[in-house]
Amino acid sequence: STDIYVSQYFATEKDKIVLQVQSTEAKILAYIKFPLSEVGEKRISNEIKAIELLCKRDIISRYIFTKKYKNVEFVCLTELKGDISKLSDVEILPILDSFKSEQSFILKEHPRVLSLEKSLCKTDFKSYENLFKKILFISSESYLLVYEHGDFAPWNLVKDKDKLVPFDFEYFVEDGLEYFDNIKYFYQVGKLLNSLTPKDLIFFIQDRVKHKEILLLLSLFVIKELLSLSDENEERRYEEEIFEILEEIV
Repeated sequence: STDIYVSQYFATEKDKIVLQVQSTEAKILAYIKFPLSEVGEKRISNEIKAIELLCKRDIISRYIFTKKYKNVEFVCLTELKGDISKLSDVEILPILDSFKSEQSFILKEHPRVLSLEKSLCKTDFKSYENLFKKILFISSESYLLVYEHGDFAPWNLVKDKDKLVPFDFEYFVEDGLEYFDNIKYFYQVGKLLNSLTPKDLIFFIQDRVKHKEILLLLSLFVIKELLSLSDENEERRYEEEIFEILEEIV
């Protein structure tokens, strides 16, 4: 037997508390995520669903257990083995490939885009509609249905030997759109790590995500980000500037 110690920290958005369980030898044994709000409950429930789906493909390990305390569901996760380090652009591709299904749709029929369109119709952001409709009219490509991580970024990937393992699936989307995670990765790198201007970020992503319709996909992605930021009452001026630039060039 050994003594167990627990350290705790609150998520930036204060929607949950995370408990780090470790032994006296400072070995991390597990992580427990407990929601502190309805938003936290929704995100943890979403992460549990993601883990159950992804462990079937042997992409990640299953959680240790889920339980309820006073009817609030929480999850106990396994230790993350490996390092979070700087990655090359191509190292992330095998993970994105593992998320793919065999189903594909043109944009105007893709479940992810239909869901986005539904969300757009429920808001007051009519200024996004013209570009949204233009994208669907112009696009001629088909896109795979994928598992979408939703917050795909270097700090949510751990390098274990020669394999990358993703974690933190609170923004997971089961019927996701191909390329959204790829764009998100470089979007986060460009905006948060490299502090690029909105204009430079567009070029940065365009140079790294090679696709003939990258500007259309990036425009859809930015609309998605704007709606999400609005729902969470977050600052969105940076994304508005990107949208305005894309509206001129698409």
